[in-house]
This record gives sequence, structure tokens and C-alpha cells, in this order.
Amino acid sequence: TDAIAAFARGNVTDAESPHGHALEWMLGPENADLDFSVPGAERDSTTKQRFAMALFYYTAGGDNWLAKEEFLSEEHICDWSTMIVCANETNGREVAELQFGDNNLQGTLPRELLYLETLKTMNLTGNMGLAGSLPSEIGQIASLEILDLSDAKFVGPIPDSFANLRNLRHLDLRNNFLEAGSEYELPGSSVIAGLRELRHLDLSGNLLTHVEINALLRLTRLEYLDISHNTIGNAGNHGYEFGVSAVPSSIGALAQLRVFNVAHNNFGGTIHPNIAKCKRLEELRLNDNGYSGGMPSELGQLKALRVLDLSNNAGLGGSIPSALENLKTLKHLNLKNSGITGSLPKQFGRGMEMETLILDANLLTGSIPRDIFNMRQLRELRLASNFLEGSIPAEVGNATGLLQFTLFENNLEGPLPSEIGNLVNLTSIVFGWNGLNSSLPETLGNLVNLEILILDDNLTALKDVGLQSNVFTGTIPRELGNLGNIWYLSMGDNLFSGTLPGWIGTSKLAQSLTHFEVPRTNLEGTLPAEWGMLSSLQKLKMHRNPLITGTIPIEWANMTKLDGMWIFNTSLTGSVNHLCREEFVDFGSQNCDDCGLEVDLEDVECECCHCCIDNDYVESEDDLYGADDGNEEGGLDEDNITIGST
Repeated sequence: TDAIAAFARGNVTDAESPHGHALEWMLGPENADLDFSVPGAERDSTTKQRFAMALFYYTAGGDNWLAKEEFLSEEHICDWSTMIVCANETNGREVAELQFGDNNLQGTLPRELLYLETLKTMNLTGNMGLAGSLPSEIGQIASLEILDLSDAKFVGPIPDSFANLRNLRHLDLRNNFLEAGSEYELPGSSVIAGLRELRHLDLSGNLLTHVEINALLRLTRLEYLDISHNTIGNAGNHGYEFGVSAVPSSIGALAQLRVFNVAHNNFGGTIHPNIAKCKRLEELRLNDNGYSGGMPSELGQLKALRVLDLSNNAGLGGSIPSALENLKTLKHLNLKNSGITGSLPKQFGRGMEMETLILDANLLTGSIPRDIFNMRQLRELRLASNFLEGSIPAEVGNATGLLQFTLFENNLEGPLPSEIGNLVNLTSIVFGWNGLNSSLPETLGNLVNLEILILDDNLTALKDVGLQSNVFTGTIPRELGNLGNIWYLSMGDNLFSGTLPGWIGTSKLAQSLTHFEVPRTNLEGTLPAEWGMLSSLQKLKMHRNPLITGTIPIEWANMTKLDGMWIFNTSLTGSVNHLCREEFVDFGSQNCDDCGLEVDLEDVECECCHCCIDNDYVESEDDLYGADDGNEEGGLDEDNITIGST
């Protein structure tokens, strides 16, 4: 006991503590070969390492590990588990690696791990039950080259002793609860700055607030730097604002850098042109910060760049440099919500191989370059909420790899090209709030993988103070019935004419459609009995169609999933009581007086209707393309009649 107590860092006399359990095991039959009476036993590396690994088991909840194998057996610790990798050293077999990732470790790390003097790799990633502060003794394992303690619940700063890890090449502490060691610096920033062998540094997803970025820029061998998803950039109490820019002039010192990620922080300032000196850069993520001053044209010199994300820097501003056309290896470009102005470069997309192009919520003007659609690898194209004008080019049919295509809230006009039918992989089309006109092309029926089709509000395109009355006209093409995967079909605010399409109930849409919307059109006639076969339908909007007449068909009682129906401002009469189900029994008792509404149910009898809009539905609709048809506050509509839950 005295020999072990001499090197233990905790109270071994507490029988109920992890140290006490480890001592009991050390004195058990599994260690009969150890002779603690020999002078100097407390200095024996075998004794220390067996104790350290036993203590590791008890402090980290070994009984609950997903894999224990031969832990705590009489065998050499190198034979306890495949998660322990050993190497032949001067003193025999010594522990070189601990590979305990995703093994349900729970508890803390013992300080006695310092006795693993030849350890090169400590990989404990993905053990969400590990918590507490980082033991400063880890900094005494000078042989460490890889330290991965990510995806856990460690708290506090990085210990100063980590400065001793001069051989460390890989440090991953992401997704913990690490905080600043002082109010001025990232925890251990001065310590980390001395780890000149570091190639990989990941401190993302912590609680860091301040950083002296130049300290990290001394790590000239860095290939991977990620400090994203913190709140770095706040002002200190002494008036000095740290981290004004994560891309200062000295950024060029990181010539080996391949990944640079400072997203989701509070950085500001400008993006210095010296970023072009990082010739090997493959990923540049500066999104969700406060950058300004536009994009330097020097970004076009990063010929190895695959990912460029500057999104959600609302004050970035400026136009898209034509030099970006030189980035032939670029796969993902995201400039959403960054105040980008001007038109897209005329040859944008020519010779490029982008897979994702996201330019939503900017101030872009001009037309859509035709070359964009010649990028055959393009999977996602989002140009919504800009001021783009002109028509959709016929070249759209060349982008046969497209899966998602959004153009809503622009000033586009003209017909929807028939070539769009070539995009057979499309799952989502959102073209609402434009000035598109003409009838819908029959080739839409080719898009058999389509899940969402939204063409609402192609009624007006606001230009100056005039309204352009360009709308989709004609009948709803029967070919849409081939789209057996579509679940969201929204076609309101157009000038479709003719009778309500009964064929929808007997088409492939019958099993998949959950949301169907045709408000404010010129559709007329009675409600089709065939719609009763829409077995998956949950929401049906056909309000503000005064030419819809008659009663609710009795067959609609088969729509057992229907929980929301908007029928105000139609000419329907009769009863909808046959749609009321047992689970709707509480609807009649809901107090809608607080809504401040008067709903006229004189023409339509309903025992389970109420006046409150389905707020959850409004939110999901907003996520797709904007506000609902409620009042200006977006929550209620004084004419609304719904069936279903609020």
C-alpha cells in the first residue's frame, strides 16, 4: 500500500473511491507477480502503468464500456485490449496508443496517465460521458504526438503544462465546454503557440470568447485550423478588441494550410488579400461572422480551393469578383446573406465544376448566366431573394445533376422552359414570387423524383411602383400526376383556370401528397370526390377561390390524416361534419375568444372547426418560402376555418 501511495495522485485509503478500487485490484491475485517489498518498487514503470490503467478503468466507468475485453486481467496491460497498442521499447513492451474512441467512457481522466511515458497517441473521441477539467499531468507525457479528446464534456482552460508537448502534431478538443484561461485569450493560446510541430488544431464547438489570432499564426506547419462555433471576437474590459479579423496580413505565414475555419464567431474587419499566399488552401470558411469590405479579388488565386463559405456576413458587401471564375476546382460556394451587390460575372460557371452554389438573400441584379447550367456536377442551386431579372435560360436543361433549385423572390419573367423536364433528378423546385408566365410545360411530368413544387405568387414582380401582371395560366397539367414522390405541391396566386383536377386523386400523387395548395386562382366547379383517395393528405388550402361551389364530398371522410383545411372565401355550402373524427373531440371546447376573431360558419356547418391558424404549419411554410396568408402579424386570419390541431 505504501509503495502505491507513494506515486498515486489521489487518496488510495478511501476504499469507495476509484483510487481505492485500483489499490484493491493491485493487491489482488491478478498482480501476484509484483513484489512491493523490493526497495524502489514505487519507481517501477510496470507497477505504475498497471496502476494507471486500472485507475483509468475505474475513473472512466469501465463497467459500462461497450468493449472491455481482458481489462484488469493478470495479463500484461498490452494484452488487455485491442484498444491498447504497444511497442517494443528498451524496457520491454510499452503502451504507445490508447484508442478508446466511442466506447461509452464516463467520468474523469486520472492524473496518473502521466506514467504512460512512451504514449504517442491518446484517442478518446466520442465519449460524451467524459467530463471535468483536463489533467495538467497530460502535459508531462512528452512523447505525445496525437491527442484527441473531442466530443466530450471537458471544461476549463487548456493547462499551461501542455506547452511541454513539443512533439504534438495533432490536437483535437472540439465539441467540449472549454473556456478562456483569462478574459483576453483563447485557453492556452500562448501555450499552443509554442507547439511548433502542430499540423492539426481543432478547438471548434467550445465556449471560447477571446483569441490573439497572431499567436496561432506562429504555427507555420499547420495544415488544419478550426476554431469555429465559439464566440470569439468580443471586446475585452480594457477596451482592446481581440480577434477583430481572423484574416490579418500575417495570414500568409500559414503557407501549408489546407483548411481554415473560423465560422460562427464574432470576427469582423476585412479579409486581407494576403490570404492568397496560402496556396494550398482547400477549405476557407469565414461564414456567420461580421466581415466587411467585400471579397478580395486575390481569392481567385487559390487554385486548390474546394470550399468557399462567406455566408451570413451581412455587411460584407461588394460584388462577386470575376477572378472567382479561375477557381476550376471549387465545389461549394456559399455567399448567402452577405450583402453582395451587382450582377453575376457573365462567364460565371464556365469550365467550373461546382456541386453547390448558394447565393440566396443578397442584392444581386442582372440575368442568370447561362454557363451556370453547364456545370454538370451541380446538385444545389439557390438564387432566391435577390433582384435577378430576365428569363430562365433554356440551358437550364443541361444541369442534369440538379437536386434542389430555388429562385423565389426575384424579378424573373417569361415562361418556364420546357427543358426543365431534363432535370429528372430534381427533388425540389421553389420558383414562387416572381413574374413567370405562360402555361406550365408538360415536361414537368418527367420529374419523377420531385418532392416539393412551389410556384406560388407568380402574379406580380415589383418594379419601381408598377405591377407586372405576368402569371401562370391554363390548366394544371395532368402530367404532374406522374410525380409519385412529391409531398408538397403549392400552386396558388396564379391564374390557373378550369375545374379542380380530380385526376390527382387517382394519380401517383395519391399516396405521397401531404400538402396541397391552390389558393387564389381561377379554378372553378365542385370539389372532386376522387380527392378522397389522397390518403396521406394533411393540409389542404383552396381558400379565396369564389368559383368553387357545392358541398364537401362524403368520400373525403377517407382522408383520415387531414388535420387542416382552408376553405374561406369560397362558395361552398353544407356540412363538413363527416370529416370530424374522434381525436378532434376537444376542438369544440377550445377557447378561440382570445384570437379576437369572428368566423362566419353560416354557410358551412362544422362541429369540430376552430378559428386558430395552425401556427406550426405557418412556421414550416415560412421556412420554405415566406409568410402565410394571415394578417400582417403573420399569426391569424380573420376569415380562416381550419380542421385539425392548432
